[in-house]
Amino acid sequence: MQMRQLHGTIRDAEGHPIPDATINVVDKGSLGIAYAQQFQTDAQGRFSANLRDGDYVVFFTAPNMNEHAISFTISGAAADRDLQIVLSRNFISTD
Repeated sequence: MQMRQLHGTIRDAEGHPIPDATINVVDKGSLGIAYAQQFQTDAQGRFSANLRDGDYVVFFTAPNMNEHAISFTISGAAADRDLQIVLSRNFISTD
């Protein structure tokens, strides 16, 4: 996926914003060790980051939610796109 800038909203499956979700952006191909940025969503679940042109993987996490990851390319020639990330609840069986 190509985009001009990383920004969007994180919500749960019911459509509620997830505040303070963690976003970890790493350089693609670095095996998750070359962090480009780490930040959190605001009270409305919104996030944005200014990244240089390049290839990345972003991990979206929140307490009691399943992690979601996507790979993307930042390019000044790409279209602007607003990501809508949905995190599902992490149900742990107590049986």
